[in-house]
Amino acid sequence: MTDLIRGSSLLHFKELVSSMGGDADAILRAQGIDPSMVGEYEFLIPYTSYAAAIGEAAVILKRPDFGLRLGTEQGISVLGPVAVLIRHSETAACAIQGVCRFLYCCAPPDVAALERSGRSAIFTLSIALRQIAYREQMVEKGLVIAMDAFRFLLGEDFVPARIT
Repeated sequence: MTDLIRGSSLLHFKELVSSMGGDADAILRAQGIDPSMVGEYEFLIPYTSYAAAIGEAAVILKRPDFGLRLGTEQGISVLGPVAVLIRHSETAACAIQGVCRFLYCCAPPDVAALERSGRSAIFTLSIALRQIAYREQMVEKGLVIAMDAFRFLLGEDFVPARIT
């Protein structure tokens, strides 16, 4: 598995950090990320650097909810082609199965799985990298984007039975 992710995965990062009084370029450079790559689909950056930039922003800005905020700003659009799949699938089930199958195209270390049982389903989002700094920021960001997708597919009033 590769540890690379598209620069577009940090869409809105600079704006959010700046709005909170931080220096986004300094945070990015400290993690080895060229600030000009942020938001650009064509450029690849290490996933571990991406996670560290988000985590360090949370620490520096004293915003433990930074990943949640960034995910809210990004929404499903950050998923690129997978967002197109979500928007154009015939059913919600097809969309979720497509996400589980193709999420690796956007973020190879991110793994989505759907387990169906009768009238219920369990959606799991995990990170396949063993040692990653600020895992909680990445998981929370991913869950916010997943909720955005579920609400797009199932309606704005969708509420999961449980989030763990």
